Amino acid sequence: MATLLEKQSSFLRDIFRIFSMPSPGNPNGFQNRGSIGFFSADNARIFARDITWNQGKTSAVAGGSLKSFGALRTGGGVDVPMSDYRTGSWRLRLSHALNEKWTLSFTHFGSTIGDAGRTDKLGKGKVKAYDNDDLFSYVRAEYRGIDWFKKLRLSLLHHFLEDGLTSYVCATDANGIVLSRSACADREAVSVVRQDRFRDGVHVFGGEASTMFLWLGGKLKLVTGAEAYHE
Repeated sequence: MATLLEKQSSFLRDIFRIFSMPSPGNPNGFQNRGSIGFFSADNARIFARDITWNQGKTSAVAGGSLKSFGALRTGGGVDVPMSDYRTGSWRLRLSHALNEKWTLSFTHFGSTIGDAGRTDKLGKGKVKAYDNDDLFSYVRAEYRGIDWFKKLRLSLLHHFLEDGLTSYVCATDANGIVLSRSACADREAVSVVRQDRFRDGVHVFGGEASTMFLWLGGKLKLVTGAEAYHE
């Protein structure tokens, strides 16, 4: 397994990545690829990993990444409160060839954003933190023919999206000005006098079907499809 260190520079960023390179000429078995990155523009750190596996008619791919963004700074070098946050994503795909014409697969994607802040009303003692989760999965059966009936694809899918909001109200003086900006931005217990949390999620179920027909040596093609969804 080879290792590669790469550095890229520009006016706004410095990026360092370390890759573990898959060995060439190995169609079967495990292969993996990882990276570590740093962005100086927003003090972000990125970690990612992907693993693939192939064995005969079966294959699998799994991976994910974690990104942590540091606090932004103003022109005067002052950190912007609650501007740091984190994100993550992951993916999975399993595939198996039932025979020369039929393939069955499962695919899943996911992403999350955590603790993204909003401080436009910090002076009045009000700050908010947002969370988001997004999950998408589908099962697919696919037929590939060799005659005029060239392709058939059937899929069942599920999509789940959830948004979260946590609202904080901090102690203020008689004029409605927050007593401590730093304590409120850090959401310290001595400053927060009220905390409300809201969650809103939606499930989407659906299915789709598509076909492809070819005639006259591929000169004439007909593609049909249909899909339906329910929330």
